[in-house]
Amino acid sequence: MVRRHGKIERAEIEAHFHASFLAQVPVDQAIAVFGELAQQMDALTITTATGDNTHLVAHATVGDAKLRITLALDPASSQIAELLFQPDVGPKPTSYDDAQRALTAIAPHAQMLVAAELAIGSSFKLYVLLGLADRILAGKQHWTDELAVRDDWKSLPSGITQNDPAGTVLTVQTFAERMISISDNTATDHLLYTVGRKQVEAAVREAKHARPALITPFFGTRELFVFRLGAPDETARY
Repeated sequence: MVRRHGKIERAEIEAHFHASFLAQVPVDQAIAVFGELAQQMDALTITTATGDNTHLVAHATVGDAKLRITLALDPASSQIAELLFQPDVGPKPTSYDDAQRALTAIAPHAQMLVAAELAIGSSFKLYVLLGLADRILAGKQHWTDELAVRDDWKSLPSGITQNDPAGTVLTVQTFAERMISISDNTATDHLLYTVGRKQVEAAVREAKHARPALITPFFGTRELFVFRLGAPDETARY
Protein backbone atom coordinates (compact mmCIF):
# COMPACT_ATOMS: atom_id res chain seq x y z
CA MET A 1 0.00 0.00 0.00
CA VAL A 2 2.87 2.36 0.73
CA ARG A 3 5.52 1.36 -1.79
CA ARG A 4 3.24 0.21 -4.60
CA HIS A 5 0.27 2.49 -3.86
CA GLY A 6 -2.08 -0.44 -3.50
CA LYS A 7 -1.38 -1.90 -6.92
CA ILE A 8 -1.48 -5.70 -6.72
CA GLU A 9 -1.89 -8.37 -9.36
CA ARG A 10 -4.59 -11.05 -9.37
CA ALA A 11 -1.92 -13.77 -9.34
CA GLU A 12 -0.39 -12.31 -6.18
CA ILE A 13 -3.73 -12.33 -4.40
CA GLU A 14 -4.40 -15.91 -5.44
CA ALA A 15 -0.91 -17.01 -4.38
CA HIS A 16 -0.81 -15.35 -0.97
CA PHE A 17 -4.41 -15.48 0.27
CA HIS A 18 -6.13 -18.65 1.46
CA ALA A 19 -9.36 -19.88 -0.12
CA SER A 20 -11.27 -19.20 3.13
CA PHE A 21 -10.31 -15.52 2.90
CA LEU A 22 -11.15 -15.29 -0.80
CA ALA A 23 -14.54 -16.87 -0.12
CA GLN A 24 -15.35 -13.79 1.98
CA VAL A 25 -13.39 -11.25 -0.07
CA PRO A 26 -13.17 -12.33 -3.75
CA VAL A 27 -10.03 -11.46 -5.74
CA ASP A 28 -11.53 -8.48 -7.59
CA GLN A 29 -12.87 -7.05 -4.34
CA ALA A 30 -9.51 -7.56 -2.61
CA ILE A 31 -7.73 -5.69 -5.41
CA ALA A 32 -10.22 -2.82 -5.08
CA VAL A 33 -9.88 -2.75 -1.27
CA PHE A 34 -6.09 -2.53 -1.44
CA GLY A 35 -6.40 0.36 -3.85
CA GLU A 36 -8.84 2.19 -1.56
CA LEU A 37 -6.70 1.55 1.52
CA ALA A 38 -3.64 2.88 -0.28
CA GLN A 39 -5.38 6.22 -0.81
CA GLN A 40 -6.13 6.45 2.91
CA MET A 41 -2.88 4.98 4.23
CA ASP A 42 -0.15 6.15 1.89
CA ALA A 43 1.71 7.48 4.95
CA LEU A 44 1.28 4.32 7.02
CA THR A 45 4.18 3.53 9.35
CA ILE A 46 4.52 0.31 11.34
CA THR A 47 5.57 1.13 14.91
CA THR A 48 5.62 -2.34 16.49
CA ALA A 49 4.96 -5.89 15.37
CA THR A 50 4.80 -9.09 17.42
CA GLY A 51 3.81 -12.61 16.55
CA ASP A 52 4.91 -16.09 15.57
CA ASN A 53 4.83 -18.28 12.48
CA THR A 54 1.05 -18.07 12.07
CA HIS A 55 -0.12 -14.89 13.81
CA LEU A 56 1.00 -11.28 13.74
CA VAL A 57 -0.25 -8.16 15.51
CA ALA A 58 1.16 -4.84 14.30
CA HIS A 59 0.58 -1.32 15.53
CA ALA A 60 0.82 1.50 12.99
CA THR A 61 0.21 5.18 12.55
CA VAL A 62 -1.32 7.12 9.69
CA GLY A 63 -0.82 10.76 10.53
CA ASP A 64 -2.43 11.24 13.93
CA ALA A 65 -4.50 8.05 13.66
CA LYS A 66 -3.42 4.79 15.25
CA LEU A 67 -4.16 1.40 13.74
CA ARG A 68 -4.03 -2.19 14.91
CA ILE A 69 -3.36 -4.71 12.13
CA THR A 70 -3.88 -8.43 12.69
CA LEU A 71 -2.78 -11.12 10.28
CA ALA A 72 -3.23 -14.89 10.55
CA LEU A 73 -1.89 -17.62 8.30
CA ASP A 74 -3.42 -20.95 7.49
CA PRO A 75 -1.05 -23.43 9.21
CA ALA A 76 -1.08 -25.93 6.35
CA SER A 77 -0.51 -23.59 3.39
CA SER A 78 1.01 -20.54 5.13
CA GLN A 79 -1.40 -18.41 3.10
CA ILE A 80 -3.15 -15.41 4.65
CA ALA A 81 -6.46 -16.49 6.17
CA GLU A 82 -7.21 -13.28 8.06
CA LEU A 83 -6.20 -9.65 7.58
CA LEU A 84 -7.89 -6.96 9.64
CA PHE A 85 -7.32 -3.21 10.01
CA GLN A 86 -9.02 -1.47 12.92
CA PRO A 87 -8.55 1.59 15.14
CA ASP A 88 -6.00 1.00 17.86
CA VAL A 89 -7.85 1.81 21.07
CA GLY A 90 -5.18 0.34 23.33
CA PRO A 91 -5.67 -2.32 26.02
CA LYS A 92 -9.18 -3.43 26.94
CA PRO A 93 -10.41 -1.22 29.80
CA THR A 94 -10.75 -2.89 33.18
CA SER A 95 -12.81 -0.17 34.88
CA TYR A 96 -15.30 2.58 34.08
CA ASP A 97 -12.57 5.23 34.47
CA ASP A 98 -10.33 3.35 32.01
CA ALA A 99 -13.17 3.19 29.49
CA GLN A 100 -13.94 6.88 29.92
CA ARG A 101 -10.30 7.87 29.37
CA ALA A 102 -10.04 5.66 26.27
CA LEU A 103 -13.28 7.01 24.84
CA THR A 104 -12.26 10.62 25.43
CA ALA A 105 -8.95 10.00 23.67
CA ILE A 106 -10.71 8.59 20.62
CA ALA A 107 -13.66 10.99 20.39
CA PRO A 108 -13.76 13.89 22.85
CA HIS A 109 -17.42 14.65 22.17
CA ALA A 110 -18.78 11.09 22.26
CA GLN A 111 -21.44 9.81 24.64
CA MET A 112 -21.36 6.51 26.50
CA LEU A 113 -24.10 4.47 28.18
CA VAL A 114 -23.26 1.83 30.76
CA ALA A 115 -26.20 -0.35 31.80
CA ALA A 116 -26.63 -3.72 33.46
CA GLU A 117 -29.86 -4.40 31.55
CA LEU A 118 -31.51 -2.34 28.85
CA ALA A 119 -35.17 -2.85 27.95
CA ILE A 120 -35.75 -3.47 24.23
CA GLY A 121 -39.13 -1.71 24.12
CA SER A 122 -41.26 -2.19 21.01
CA SER A 123 -38.40 -3.85 19.13
CA PHE A 124 -39.69 -7.08 20.73
CA LYS A 125 -42.33 -6.97 18.00
CA LEU A 126 -39.62 -7.95 15.51
CA TYR A 127 -39.54 -11.37 17.20
CA VAL A 128 -43.28 -11.72 16.60
CA LEU A 129 -42.68 -10.80 12.95
CA LEU A 130 -39.87 -13.36 12.72
CA GLY A 131 -42.11 -16.05 14.20
CA LEU A 132 -44.80 -15.17 11.66
CA ALA A 133 -42.27 -15.21 8.80
CA ASP A 134 -41.10 -18.68 9.88
CA ARG A 135 -44.67 -19.98 9.74
CA ILE A 136 -45.20 -18.41 6.31
CA LEU A 137 -41.98 -19.93 4.96
CA ALA A 138 -43.09 -23.30 6.33
CA GLY A 139 -46.40 -22.96 4.49
CA LYS A 140 -48.41 -22.92 7.74
CA GLN A 141 -49.57 -19.33 7.33
CA HIS A 142 -50.13 -16.93 4.44
CA TRP A 143 -50.07 -13.14 4.24
CA THR A 144 -53.59 -13.25 2.79
CA ASP A 145 -55.05 -15.31 5.65
CA GLU A 146 -57.85 -13.46 7.40
CA LEU A 147 -58.21 -12.98 11.16
CA ALA A 148 -61.12 -11.54 13.08
CA VAL A 149 -60.48 -8.92 15.77
CA ARG A 150 -61.30 -10.29 19.23
CA ASP A 151 -62.21 -8.28 22.29
CA ASP A 152 -60.25 -10.60 24.60
CA TRP A 153 -57.12 -9.98 22.49
CA LYS A 154 -57.41 -6.20 22.53
CA SER A 155 -54.71 -4.18 24.26
CA LEU A 156 -54.02 -0.52 25.07
CA PRO A 157 -52.51 1.91 22.54
CA SER A 158 -50.28 2.59 20.71
CA GLY A 159 -52.12 1.51 17.63
CA ILE A 160 -55.60 1.63 16.10
CA THR A 161 -56.75 -1.99 16.00
CA GLN A 162 -58.16 -1.74 19.54
CA ASN A 163 -60.77 0.61 18.05
CA ASP A 164 -62.00 -1.93 15.49
CA PRO A 165 -65.23 -3.67 16.50
CA ALA A 166 -64.94 -7.33 17.46
CA GLY A 167 -65.42 -9.48 14.39
CA THR A 168 -63.70 -7.03 12.03
CA VAL A 169 -61.80 -9.16 9.51
CA LEU A 170 -58.28 -8.14 8.51
CA THR A 171 -55.53 -9.98 6.67
CA VAL A 172 -52.40 -11.23 8.41
CA GLN A 173 -50.46 -8.74 6.30
CA THR A 174 -52.56 -5.84 7.64
CA PHE A 175 -51.97 -6.93 11.23
CA ALA A 176 -48.22 -7.19 10.53
CA GLU A 177 -48.08 -3.80 8.81
CA ARG A 178 -49.86 -2.15 11.72
CA MET A 179 -47.61 -3.90 14.24
CA ILE A 180 -44.42 -2.63 12.59
CA SER A 181 -45.42 0.69 11.03
CA ILE A 182 -47.32 2.19 14.00
CA SER A 183 -46.30 -0.20 16.81
CA ASP A 184 -49.88 -1.40 17.11
CA ASN A 185 -50.17 -3.36 20.37
CA THR A 186 -53.49 -5.04 19.63
CA ALA A 187 -52.28 -6.15 16.20
CA THR A 188 -49.17 -7.54 17.90
CA ASP A 189 -51.18 -9.63 20.35
CA HIS A 190 -53.43 -11.00 17.60
CA LEU A 191 -50.36 -12.16 15.68
CA LEU A 192 -48.63 -13.51 18.80
CA TYR A 193 -51.61 -15.66 19.77
CA THR A 194 -52.19 -16.76 16.17
CA VAL A 195 -48.55 -17.67 15.51
CA GLY A 196 -48.21 -19.18 18.98
CA ARG A 197 -46.10 -18.22 21.95
CA LYS A 198 -43.77 -21.21 21.52
CA GLN A 199 -43.12 -20.31 17.89
CA VAL A 200 -42.14 -16.76 18.84
CA GLU A 201 -39.95 -17.99 21.69
CA ALA A 202 -38.20 -20.24 19.17
CA ALA A 203 -37.70 -17.18 16.95
CA VAL A 204 -36.04 -15.38 19.88
CA ARG A 205 -33.54 -18.21 20.21
CA GLU A 206 -33.04 -18.41 16.45
CA ALA A 207 -32.22 -14.70 16.37
CA LYS A 208 -29.37 -15.37 18.85
CA HIS A 209 -30.79 -13.33 21.72
CA ALA A 210 -28.05 -13.32 24.36
CA ARG A 211 -30.39 -14.30 27.21
CA PRO A 212 -33.68 -15.65 25.85
CA ALA A 213 -34.75 -16.77 29.32
CA LEU A 214 -35.32 -13.11 30.18
CA ILE A 215 -38.29 -12.97 27.79
CA THR A 216 -39.61 -16.48 28.34
CA PRO A 217 -42.55 -16.79 28.65
CA PHE A 218 -43.02 -14.29 25.84
CA PHE A 219 -45.63 -11.81 27.09
CA GLY A 220 -48.22 -10.17 24.91
CA THR A 221 -48.67 -6.42 25.31
CA ARG A 222 -52.00 -6.86 27.14
CA GLU A 223 -50.33 -9.30 29.51
CA LEU A 224 -47.51 -6.81 30.15
CA PHE A 225 -49.97 -4.05 30.98
CA VAL A 226 -51.87 -6.30 33.38
CA PHE A 227 -48.62 -7.51 34.91
CA ARG A 228 -47.21 -4.03 35.44
CA LEU A 229 -50.49 -2.82 36.94
CA GLY A 230 -50.55 -5.75 39.36
CA ALA A 231 -49.16 -6.10 42.87
CA PRO A 232 -45.83 -4.21 43.06
CA ASP A 233 -44.15 -6.84 45.26
CA GLU A 234 -45.00 -9.61 42.78
CA THR A 235 -43.78 -7.50 39.86
CA ALA A 236 -40.49 -6.75 41.63
CA ARG A 237 -40.02 -10.43 42.51
CA TYR A 238 -40.57 -11.48 38.90
